[in-house]
Amino acid sequence: MFERGFSLIELLITLMVLSFGLLGLAGFQTHIIHANAFSRDMTIAATIGSDLLEESKAAGLGSLAALESSTQAPYRVDIDGDGLLDDPYQGRFTWARTLTPDPTGEGKFYTVSVTVFWSDARKEHKLNYRTVVG
Repeated sequence: MFERGFSLIELLITLMVLSFGLLGLAGFQTHIIHANAFSRDMTIAATIGSDLLEESKAAGLGSLAALESSTQAPYRVDIDGDGLLDDPYQGRFTWARTLTPDPTGEGKFYTVSVTVFWSDARKEHKLNYRTVVG
């Protein structure tokens, strides 16, 4: 007579195959978490860079030189409207802004370069922006 059901060997092999599949998914999950964190940081850096470029454009040629910062500085912004600059990222993101004058010497425009720096558990990153203000 034939008995219905699975043997113990069949169940052990099935559990072993399932275990290897789940281990592979666990490794993939850590990769997804790191990619998500990098994407978040890249979005923050892009927002900071574009904010600093817009600040440069709004300043105009007359007061643009006062905005130059060739050393890295933490990104600070007034979040709560109290007039004080806050550091929403606890110093994780720093930036530098350099000005290059008009190569003709006429002073009609500046090339503004903004670099945003940050680091994660793996390495240091930077994002560069450049625009012309005239």
